[in-house]
Amino acid sequence: MSRYRSALQGSCVLAAAAALSGCAGPLSTLTPGGPAGASIATMWWVMLGGATVLFLLVMGLFWLVMRRPAWAARVSPGRWIVWGGLVLPSVVLAPLIAYALVTGERLLPFASSAPQQIEAEARQWNWTFRYPAHGGVATHDVLLLPVGVPVDMVVSSKDVVHSFWVPQLAGKVDAVPGRINRLRIQADKPGRYDALCNEFCGTGHTAMRFTVVAYQPEDFAAALAQEVASHEAEKNEHTYRTGRFDRTLTAAAHHRAAATPPVVRHLGHRAGLAAAGFGEPLGHWHAHDGDLVRLFPDRWHPGHADPGATCHA
Repeated sequence: MSRYRSALQGSCVLAAAAALSGCAGPLSTLTPGGPAGASIATMWWVMLGGATVLFLLVMGLFWLVMRRPAWAARVSPGRWIVWGGLVLPSVVLAPLIAYALVTGERLLPFASSAPQQIEAEARQWNWTFRYPAHGGVATHDVLLLPVGVPVDMVVSSKDVVHSFWVPQLAGKVDAVPGRINRLRIQADKPGRYDALCNEFCGTGHTAMRFTVVAYQPEDFAAALAQEVASHEAEKNEHTYRTGRFDRTLTAAAHHRAAATPPVVRHLGHRAGLAAAGFGEPLGHWHAHDGDLVRLFPDRWHPGHADPGATCHA
């Protein structure tokens, strides 16, 4: 008997450890980084405590019935329903509901306080954040916040329903096309916080994440300007590399055209089987023009070109 009890206790400890191990991490609501996140985490623990109390009451009643079946038989079915099914749960659930309503009311963004606002615009599958108090500049997939300052997120969508969620800082709110929802958010300490879209929004949903970076208020403006400048530099570099890539493809096409006999070149222009036979897939160009591989190692890989992309001389 003692061996069985020890095995049962060990199993319970392992099960509890496995369950609690999932309560940590960058997306855990139980490691809050702001007042709203702390309220949500506290409410979670209160709910867990209430559920534990209710479970123990039911188990105690079950033990009593098993130990004294004669007493249980004297209780009518109606009393079991009223006292066991209504009164007993209400003793625990009523205070929990009241606590949850009060906590949820405190998390609502009321217009009377009027903190600064940041606009969050969702679309498949990225986020754009605009800062009206800083000239309307925008950041992409990176949300910057000043530490210790409440901010109202003005959340909207350009296409389908998304959901804005920073687990450590606040609750979640839907981004609905044609509608604006608001969520108050605040970070109590500098650092990075992971965030994501919490509403299935298409094939790219799992990759629709973003990062929240909190800075001290005196450093916020400079950090925002640096983030905007960094994004512009990346965009310009992308445009430049794309232009070089297109120009190289055009030059390679003319080079191949000049090396193609006139009869074959004209035949390749014709519709039907002739064009299909003499059109050259771009995936074969790397065998003739090694410059593409050398110039664009991150964009051009032999054998990975679009098989449907065809260039006729």
